[in-house]
Parts: sequence; C-alpha cells; structure tokens
Amino acid sequence: MQHSVTNSTGAYSFPVLQPAHYEITVDSPGFVEQKKTAELLVNQPATIDFKLGVNGNVVTVDVTASAQTLNLTDATLGNSQNNETIQALPSLERNVPDLLSLQPGVLFLGSENTTNNTTDKTGDSRSGSVNGVRSDQSNVTI
Repeated sequence: MQHSVTNSTGAYSFPVLQPAHYEITVDSPGFVEQKKTAELLVNQPATIDFKLGVNGNVVTVDVTASAQTLNLTDATLGNSQNNETIQALPSLERNVPDLLSLQPGVLFLGSENTTNNTTDKTGDSRSGSVNGVRSDQSNVTI
C-alpha cells in the first residue's frame, strides 16, 4: 500500500508503479472519502481526478466501477486486453501483431505477395500503421 499527500493545489503523484489495477482512496478531515479503481498500463502516464464534497450527513453508497484513466502527459494511445478476450478471438497462429487491430488508431493491412497477389503469412508481420506512423517505428509491448 502506497500513500501520497497532495500539495497546496491538490495535485498528487505516484512516480513509479507496476502495471496493474489499483484502488485509489482520497480522504481528508471534513470531506467525504472517495474511492476509484484505475488500470495502469505499461509506460503510460495516467491522471485520476477527484472532487471532494463537504462531509455532512454520513451516507454510505457502495458503487463498483472503474475510473477512466486519462493520459494528460503525452500523446500515446493504448489499451489492455484480458485473457478471455484474446482467447475468444479467431486466431489460428496466435500472432501478437494481429492483436494490434484491437487498439485505437491501428490500421492492419496484412502483407501482399507481389508474385501471385495472395496473402503471404510468412512475410513481414508489421504491415500496418499505428496512429499514422510507419510500421518500423512502432513498439509492441507484451
């Protein structure tokens, strides 16, 4: 369990965390405690904002939901897929680059064999574009 104290503007930071699901709890005397669940991905900064309400009558409402993680640091895009989703996909070869089509901003073209105009599965598997970048400029993290 890690703790952090906000600065005078309410900003907080956890500079080094392992990729995982986290439950974030925010509390302060005189304010209502809040909890949010967030999923942190590999090498992806995330921002989880809270709005604390003044503590009046104590009412407990238990709601389970995931907070939307926002990357306000850089322009990277990404998604994580759970094991059930990956196993349910129709994939004979379990080719990792084929899973890129599940990500936002990805265009997978496949590779063309120029001799007989058929799909060549033994060719370069990086045939596609991620956010408009050339295939040799992409990084796949597993």
